[in-house]
Amino acid sequence: MIARARLCLVLLLAACGDGNSVTPDAPIPPVAIGTVTARTAEVSDPILATGEVHADKITEIKPRVDGIIDTVFVDVGDRVKAGQPLFRTRQADYRNSLAEREQALALAEAERRQAAGDLERATALRAKGVVSQGRMDEMQARHDTARARLGMAQASLSQARQDLADATVAAPYDAIVTARYVDEGTMIQVATSNTPVLEIAKLDVVEIIAQVAAIHLPRLRPDTRVTLSVEGVAAPVEARLGVINDKVDARTRGVEIRLRLPNPDLAMKPGLFAKLTLHPVPRQATVIDRAAMLGSNTDPYVFVPSANVARRLGLRVRDVDAGLVEVLDGLEPGDVALAGPNLPDIREGAAIAVRADHGAR
Repeated sequence: MIARARLCLVLLLAACGDGNSVTPDAPIPPVAIGTVTARTAEVSDPILATGEVHADKITEIKPRVDGIIDTVFVDVGDRVKAGQPLFRTRQADYRNSLAEREQALALAEAERRQAAGDLERATALRAKGVVSQGRMDEMQARHDTARARLGMAQASLSQARQDLADATVAAPYDAIVTARYVDEGTMIQVATSNTPVLEIAKLDVVEIIAQVAAIHLPRLRPDTRVTLSVEGVAAPVEARLGVINDKVDARTRGVEIRLRLPNPDLAMKPGLFAKLTLHPVPRQATVIDRAAMLGSNTDPYVFVPSANVARRLGLRVRDVDAGLVEVLDGLEPGDVALAGPNLPDIREGAAIAVRADHGAR
């Protein structure tokens, strides 16, 4: 029994010396990592707004003289040129009036010639002492009256001609007929009726009217670049801001802005909704590559190298674009942050080896 116990002891000691004994952990190698550098760059903060498409001009066309609408030459959707007839009021009465006033003018001219001849003869006789001063005054008054009547007849004839011309109403500018309110046979009294016959709109140029918050005013100027997305129009439209209204809406604290756009194909219709992105003058800001950022939107941070060790640094940032963030607090231009494929393996205090081939940018 004693011999057997000794043999077990010898075997146990041999097992303890077979090379499987516990040794201290090996040191963890440093993580190979690259860097990016915070730098100064121009940043433009876009301003978003919504607006509506408006016609460059829109006019309700009404009759200029009383009467029955005799003919409407156009209909909704027709394109018209400046000076093209749109509709006509019945002309018979105005033609008769013109003829009467032409005769009245001829009569007035005859009376003036007669009065002028009488005055001339009276003046010659007065020089011979045949005509009294009272008679001379009477001849002069007749002449002055005849001349005044002639002037009135001329003015009356001009008005008759204008009335006849106004019986036909023409387009004041190149436009499209957007509404027709009456048909032939409608009687309209200009002085008592507000009924238009047609509505026309100039649509080869349109105006976008929108509102932006008054807080953005210091960043805007009349030539600010604008990108528009208009419903029903496939491609975005590039434009320049035209008008910044000087009046601030006391209720909304908004400011009206306007811009004009060519619309040769008439794709942008009045009333369509438009989304605007305004691009103000860029400003100088500290930015860093988004690839260096870790954490959440509310708690962003980066790792920075410190004596071959990674140190966590909290930041305040704001998005710039898909590749950059603006650093509001935490880094200055020239400061370095860790970045690269191994960044997810970095922890506070981890040993690092900055790779020379992934240096600061």
